[in-house]
Amino acid sequence: MLGAQSGRWTVDEETGTHLRNAILNTQKQLDQLGARVWQLQQAPRLGHDNYARQVSEHMRKAMDSDDQSLVPVFRTLMAGLSDLAEALETAIHNYAAADETATHHLAKFKDG
Repeated sequence: MLGAQSGRWTVDEETGTHLRNAILNTQKQLDQLGARVWQLQQAPRLGHDNYARQVSEHMRKAMDSDDQSLVPVFRTLMAGLSDLAEALETAIHNYAAADETATHHLAKFKDG
């Protein structure tokens, strides 16, 4: 996002529209999956003996125990897409502003 905020990343409206649609489509699909992510945070029901409980807890931890587990990575991906969408809007604005500035400067040559 820093590149977009500093004006180093610009995107024209047409390209931005395609990228925006791709991001929104991806967010929509991941939102549908996200509704079931809570299931990955639950220990599966494998039985009531000690071994079954150990296996069940191991499987739960594999999904949601640290930053490298599937659940936190999924949430980071969702947040990253939101950040990307915001940066894209800034980049589109930067392109429009740069285009307007260039048009203004070129008009001096035309009028002169």
